[in-house]
Amino acid sequence: MADASKYTGPTLIGDLAIDCTVTETHTATATVTEHPVESGSNITDHIRPEPVQLAVTGIITNSPIGTRQTQRVINAGGAVVTATQLEAAPNALGYAQTAWKKLEGYRQTAKPIRVVTRDRTYESMAMLSLTVPKTAKTGDALEFSATFKEVRIVENRTTRRVVAKAPKSHAKVDTGKQPTAGQTPERYRSILDSTTGDESISKAQNYIRSFGGR
Repeated sequence: MADASKYTGPTLIGDLAIDCTVTETHTATATVTEHPVESGSNITDHIRPEPVQLAVTGIITNSPIGTRQTQRVINAGGAVVTATQLEAAPNALGYAQTAWKKLEGYRQTAKPIRVVTRDRTYESMAMLSLTVPKTAKTGDALEFSATFKEVRIVENRTTRRVVAKAPKSHAKVDTGKQPTAGQTPERYRSILDSTTGDESISKAQNYIRSFGGR
């Protein structure tokens, strides 16, 4: 039983439909480390899948002739005419030439586009190259080769950084006015003055200094 969801339409590059897809080449590669692999290590750390690539060779023609071609040109963003004037102007670009300009626009804008084939759909592809050979056989038709490479979109995640608060400093204890170097505490002086006199005060000061006192 056929898969009802399988795409069966033409190859789409952006919103541009290709009349005839000559070849499609889907390429998937991986980079393998050149360094020795340690026994027991996770092998996925040493093999890295690369973005997939796609090469398409297609043909876009100016057929069908008449109003249908003009409508195709309008849908592709080409000549603008009213509904009652669907015949193209004498110098208007055909669908093939309009499609060429559209493909070139994809390359120049350098923005990822969606590419749909019957086998796979690529949501984000960058056009790497566009080649348009012209020969006597192609005439007004557009024969082209285009290569694409997958663009991987990475979403940035933000995290909150928790900063530890500095510990609170201990409350300062009021110890009163401290004596400066070379001074004898007033409480010692008052006691010595009341008991022994100046000579004893001098001896007491030397005694206190011998213990590192101030």
